Amino acid sequence: MGLVYLHIEPYIQKLLKMKGAGKLNYRFYGAYKIVRCVREVTYELVLLEGYKIHNVFHVSSLKKSLGKHVVTYIELPQLD
Repeated sequence: MGLVYLHIEPYIQKLLKMKGAGKLNYRFYGAYKIVRCVREVTYELVLLEGYKIHNVFHVSSLKKSLGKHVVTYIELPQLD
């Protein structure tokens, strides 16, 4: 279906330990593949093994990946 970047700030709260200044942290992580459209505004993504967050996200947390070639891959921050 396509690739999207994931904005996880709403899910971070106090569960994820972020180092450094918050304004300098990554805003989006990915690119992740869309598996299916669950509802009109929610999509299921393919996340790597070991991620401890649900794999269905609202469109407000996603950003479309432009282009067909993704060079870099940034993993989600680890949980404490």
